[in-house]
Amino acid sequence: EGDTFVVDSTGHDERTWVDHFGYPHSESMRLQERYRRTNYNTLELNWTITDPKAYTRPWVGQTKRFHLITGEDIKTVDDFTGLLEDICAPADEVDQFDRRIRDQLGPGPGGR
Repeated sequence: EGDTFVVDSTGHDERTWVDHFGYPHSESMRLQERYRRTNYNTLELNWTITDPKAYTRPWVGQTKRFHLITGEDIKTVDDFTGLLEDICAPADEVDQFDRRIRDQLGPGPGGR
């Protein structure tokens, strides 16, 4: 929409939480994220959760601003340089992945 990148998400697993405080949601939750670049170094995020089964009105989050990362902010960990990402999956799915794939591959470089 104009200079805003809009992401509408549905089909969320109700076993997850909305945030790190443990706020619940139902399978009917709709999450709308609105990203806008306010200047060269800044990305702004506004989000709204609509879930009539869990909340009486839409939940509008506080505006978040992200700033461009400089070279000094990028770290090196175990010979990997860059930004590290996390996996967001229900715990039982991580366990299934470990049993079916990771554990069968054996230890990686350096015995890990």
